[in-house]
Amino acid sequence: MGQLFGGLYVVRLGALKSVITHTDGYEHVTSFSNRGDVLGSDGVCDGHYWCEAVALNDCEVIRLPADIIFSSDRSSDDVERMLYWASSREVTREQAAITVMHTAKSEVRVARFILAQSERFAAMGCSASRFTLPMTRRDIGSYLSLTLETVSRAFSTLHQLGIIHVSSRDITICSMDTLRTYEG
Repeated sequence: MGQLFGGLYVVRLGALKSVITHTDGYEHVTSFSNRGDVLGSDGVCDGHYWCEAVALNDCEVIRLPADIIFSSDRSSDDVERMLYWASSREVTREQAAITVMHTAKSEVRVARFILAQSERFAAMGCSASRFTLPMTRRDIGSYLSLTLETVSRAFSTLHQLGIIHVSSRDITICSMDTLRTYEG
């Protein structure tokens, strides 16, 4: 956060969260990144990064230096194609996040968050119905603008309703259809 833009980073392995720290010390989670996601695009416009990327588990990222990305004599369009694809996917995720954030009930926000994580795991070739969340409930709360306690209660509610099974960070979706249509 605050460093000069030096390039973009592609997540090869692991999971990260992007965090903005406000002047009063409050940290707000702005996104979660997994394999194939691009980090650092916030630095392109102003020449410095606005967010800090924090590893949630063992990670490996590939750096795409700015001089290669923006070189006029680049012989291959592969990097450019990948960046357009990643940018488009990020815009789609941002739109989905806005929808989640404007949902009235906290349980519905958490349900939609779990569904989004399920879709991300499926896109990586992993199980869509059984996965381990790499982030804490506090991180989820920060991302969804909810308190830790509210997130925990929402997980418990969804568990009690039989929609999901929760054990620490391990999630099993018991009814994908119910999760998709859950409105509290």
